[in-house]
Amino acid sequence: MRLMITAAAALFCWATNASAEQVTLKALGAAVVLPPQWIVTQGGDSTRRWAAFKPSKDADANNALRCRIDKNQLPERFRNMTQAQINELQARAPLSAPKFAEQLQMDGVLPTVVENGDGMIDTSHASWAITTTSETKGTTTAYYKSKIALPQTPGYGWNLQCIAVSTGGPAGANAVFIASKSIIDQFFQSFHYLPIQN
Repeated sequence: MRLMITAAAALFCWATNASAEQVTLKALGAAVVLPPQWIVTQGGDSTRRWAAFKPSKDADANNALRCRIDKNQLPERFRNMTQAQINELQARAPLSAPKFAEQLQMDGVLPTVVENGDGMIDTSHASWAITTTSETKGTTTAYYKSKIALPQTPGYGWNLQCIAVSTGGPAGANAVFIASKSIIDQFFQSFHYLPIQN
């Protein structure tokens, strides 16, 4: 495993040593700092917006890092709350590890929550977790290790995620995650909401 971590660190070092760039996502109403030359893709509709981020070139065919922001419109009753009220509710009832896993399950598969807690994402109090899971397609199994945060603003639920992917088993995904830590930390720490335009 030590060799795998060293190899992954060497593959991702170009991104951690280069100067970072702020990317403004006007349609999403947010901005984030990324390594230079990352590819940004955006989409969605009036109720859901998203932005996906990836390096212009992956380290190799078996290891990758991807980040993503999703913004989903909440039901009407959530739109009249202030950010202070939302933060108070979030702080009073942070998501437990089982509840976090339930929210993230796909096709009945619950991720494993390795670590979780709560804190601030810009002006929003948010629950966060580090999770692991895997997915098999044909003869290939992809292993994932992710950091996810779930902030909320008046009328919107957000999902911020950076995910390390490897076909080299759980140790491979963990190696990519560790090698990418500075990028992942920068992504979450730099995220901020844009001022609302009237």
